[in-house]
Amino acid sequence: MSEESNQNNNPASQSPHSDEKPDTIYPSVPDGSLPYREYSSLSDDQASPENSYPPPPSAYYNYPPPNEQPNPGYGYPPPPNGQPNPGYGYPPPPNGQPYPGYGYPSPPNGQPYPPRANNRQPLPLGEAIKQLPKQYLRVLTRPSAATFAEEKQKAAWNIIWVQIAFIAIIGALISFAAYTYVLPTFVSLFNLPKIGTTSFADMYKGMALQGSLTALFSTPISLFINWTIYYFIAKLFKGQGEFIEYVYSALLFYVPIQIISGLLLLIPFVGFFLSAAVGIYMYVLMILMTMAVHRLSGGRATLAVLILPIIALVLVIISVVLLIAIFSALASSVAR
Repeated sequence: MSEESNQNNNPASQSPHSDEKPDTIYPSVPDGSLPYREYSSLSDDQASPENSYPPPPSAYYNYPPPNEQPNPGYGYPPPPNGQPNPGYGYPPPPNGQPYPGYGYPSPPNGQPYPPRANNRQPLPLGEAIKQLPKQYLRVLTRPSAATFAEEKQKAAWNIIWVQIAFIAIIGALISFAAYTYVLPTFVSLFNLPKIGTTSFADMYKGMALQGSLTALFSTPISLFINWTIYYFIAKLFKGQGEFIEYVYSALLFYVPIQIISGLLLLIPFVGFFLSAAVGIYMYVLMILMTMAVHRLSGGRATLAVLILPIIALVLVIISVVLLIAIFSALASSVAR
């Protein structure tokens, strides 16, 4: 009886592999663990010899389930009318259209969304030239970062070159007028002596053509050098704008202000101070433009625009102090 009971309680005796000799067929593993055993395939209604679990229902393996019954997996009811489940509890989009994603409405006419870095909408050249006076007036009379943010979307190189050529011609004309009228009038007030047989007034008039040609060709070069420096300074303050947008937006206030300043300079004495006031206003507009194009805060945009004038002012003050110290030292040595 004891032998029969032990045989019944021994799992190996009930195993389909009870007639095998594990130690000979499956040699022991060197680390002392149980040898690996491969069991033959079992039928659907036969349990595995160890860790016996009942076989799962066939509904979990077969799709569609038998008898056209819905799969009971995870306890969710089947979708209505045999429609596919949109997932995560969201209703299906209307009219069978795909979800546009992240809550944004689908683009019109099925067109893809424009990329972030190229969202400009430039106008045809003729229309852009017609709108320039209105843009100049809007920028000067309604200055704000929002104004420049709206105008920068019209940036294009063709209208940029047209404005640069225009301001170069205007600069040449103003330079010619300054050499032929303003400077001779200013010099005649002080009654300066002649250089040989030539007066200062005649000398300036003779330089009018040369000065105008110099202004014609130097204006585009100096503009691009200045704008490139200011653009990369704003980049150092983590600016995100594009160079074409920066140049286009800067021209919207630079062109009218340069024309106004040049006309004010033709007024003797008073014109210089009025032109200086207009120049200060130009820096205000430049700060607002930098905020809009580079998407910077007011403090960072102000530093990006004024850091060069501040450095220049500090250098001028240091130079003046050094010159005063040198002249004082020379005067004291001469007095001794």
